[in-house]
Amino acid sequence: MKTGEKLGSFTIESQLGEGAMGVVYKAVHDKTGKVAAVKVMSNEVSVKGNADERFEREGEILKQFRHPNIVRFLAYGRYQKRTYLAMEFVEGTTLDDVLERKGPIAWRKALDLGVQLAEALHYAHQKGVVHRDLKPSNLMITKDGQLKLTDFGIAKDLDATALTGTGRTLGTAAYMAPEQIRGTPSVSHKTDLYAFGVVLYQMLTGQTPFQGKSAMVLMHAHLTEAPPRVSSKVPDVPRALDDLIHKMLAKEPSDRPWDAADVSHRLSEIAKLAAAGKAKPVFQAPANPSRAGMPMTEADGPGRSMSGPQTEGATSTSARKSKKKKTRPATLEVQDETRSPLFWAGTAGLGAALVALLAFTAYMLFWPISEQELMRRAGTLMESTEPARWKEARDDYFADIEKRFPQHAEQVREWRDKIDLEQLKRRANVLEKPNLLASSQPANDAESQYVATFTAASSAIKDGDLPGAWQTWKDCAELYTNSRGEADRLWAKIAADKAASLEVSIKNDRETGIRMLAEVKGAELNGKANQAALIRRQIVERYGKFKHMLDLVAEAQSAPPPEDER
Repeated sequence: MKTGEKLGSFTIESQLGEGAMGVVYKAVHDKTGKVAAVKVMSNEVSVKGNADERFEREGEILKQFRHPNIVRFLAYGRYQKRTYLAMEFVEGTTLDDVLERKGPIAWRKALDLGVQLAEALHYAHQKGVVHRDLKPSNLMITKDGQLKLTDFGIAKDLDATALTGTGRTLGTAAYMAPEQIRGTPSVSHKTDLYAFGVVLYQMLTGQTPFQGKSAMVLMHAHLTEAPPRVSSKVPDVPRALDDLIHKMLAKEPSDRPWDAADVSHRLSEIAKLAAAGKAKPVFQAPANPSRAGMPMTEADGPGRSMSGPQTEGATSTSARKSKKKKTRPATLEVQDETRSPLFWAGTAGLGAALVALLAFTAYMLFWPISEQELMRRAGTLMESTEPARWKEARDDYFADIEKRFPQHAEQVREWRDKIDLEQLKRRANVLEKPNLLASSQPANDAESQYVATFTAASSAIKDGDLPGAWQTWKDCAELYTNSRGEADRLWAKIAADKAASLEVSIKNDRETGIRMLAEVKGAELNGKANQAALIRRQIVERYGKFKHMLDLVAEAQSAPPPEDER
């Protein structure tokens, strides 16, 4: 929109920013003259899924809020097919801009901003609303240092029907809690506390706890890696603040603080201690500088003798020396033919002959299967389309082949992979359809990663972003490949197959769209305008929401109005 253009009862002055959902403008209310920030949904987004409903939902959420640290709602409506949301205009900048321009914030200032954010979150949580997208770009800082929480676009009202489907992952990867990544129903106010911990960490250090080149890498880190301490980068941070942020970043929601009010109270107490000069930093100069960094000696340990305990070897040696050497009593030599060497030689010969006879008999009775026959039997079973036959081959022949004919170990490994991959595919199908049964919940980190990828890719596909879904599966396959786990190697194959399938779909869509446009041109050259118009509509209806087809859809929409065929 341009300067001076009308939008309902508002007049546009200038553009403030642009995001995934649309553009934010600075506008003036025609009747009151008050300045407002007006968010206008883009036309592309408005035709997809329930984006318009989500936009309206944000207005309904903001309408119920009256808090100094949450941006005020002004109006919601539609004007000339444009959906807009008018909010309080905040004179200031985002926390994201502050961190980018000035770097980390001093911990005393971070305490003040943290208390304000905690108060805003506690207010929203009391209203039954979880923000779910807490990050520096959604936090405005006024010129006098007041914090304003904004952008409730994907907020979840715990007392209302959620707009997102069960298990769908939403949010920004660098700030997402593990339960949010998994898409489990356990998303709660403690999900915001995790993101709050990430924001505090970033305020103090200038970066988020986990780094990665893609969303999948970041989500994997949130699920599996221990969060670093703020004190590892900011040594003078108060120990209580360092501990609080670490607790907020706990993987399990139950291990985080009770609620935002609890966080606010703790931050306020740390600020009071700091004002009184009683806030103890994590690292202090050692009381005895001469011993700093030196390893503990035996004398430093409780109850240790400087001489140390005797070794087991020394004790046993002295004991052996103190013992008298025992000797057997003398006995009379008795002449017995059973002690004769000739007797035993004869007996041994008979025994060897008996053993050889038994071995030959066993060999004849249990003639070993030849190499060719073993491979033939196993191969025939593995060529079957029934997984039960594969398991029969594994149980009856694999171990024998690997032991007797190691030159076929690579072939056996491929067969084992085929069996294991089929089992993982069945497991993946269960994970893709979550229910209340424990068996449908991720059992390990690899499965959690699969669920997170599936929900993110499914969300992209629903929004028509097939290239984005393809990239998501591709990143996941790379993540599994770089893992050291043996099972992850097969999960990588599943993820790569998903990416390959999407790549084929994208290619087929493009080829079909190009062919249909060619049919349009052919119909127009033959004077069949109505037929051409019909094909154009089919292109728009079939591919209008898909990002990889936008250029072809635009070409289909660029035709002149159809005329009656003559």
